[in-house]
Amino acid sequence: MQTKKNDMGVSPVIAVILMVAITVVLAGVVFLWAQSFTNEAGGTVKNLNVRGDIDANGIVVAGPVYYPVLTIEVISGKIVWSDYKVTINGVSVWDVADLVTAPETIAAGTNTVTSNAGDTAYFSHSTLAVTSGTEYSVKVVHIKENKIVWEANIIAVA
Repeated sequence: MQTKKNDMGVSPVIAVILMVAITVVLAGVVFLWAQSFTNEAGGTVKNLNVRGDIDANGIVVAGPVYYPVLTIEVISGKIVWSDYKVTINGVSVWDVADLVTAPETIAAGTNTVTSNAGDTAYFSHSTLAVTSGTEYSVKVVHIKENKIVWEANIIAVA
């Protein structure tokens, strides 16, 4: 028995549709892969609009003991500080007990401190050693999403 050989291929219209579909799928895969390299991928947390300074002399804790102070002024928006971690050169300076704000709003029954536009938050910590004239890397990280929402290199002043 002889079989009939079918030399017909896919029609040109179907071939074009298949090529376009494959290209779109590949483009989507490459886009998702590339997006995984950015700091902005996913999440709904916005970057903070703030300004920061470091005072090497800081505040008097007891007698001649001084702790350096990081000052963060809120330009716009509202910040609930319990949602964030603040570091200077990788050393955490944020703990609810370490925050002194004026004016401050403390939510009833919680340690949540909020700062609104125009407010200034002061961060200090006993483990932090700061020298006037030295540049420090300051970062504010959203704890839940582990996203840097503000960072700056700040030179400490006396």
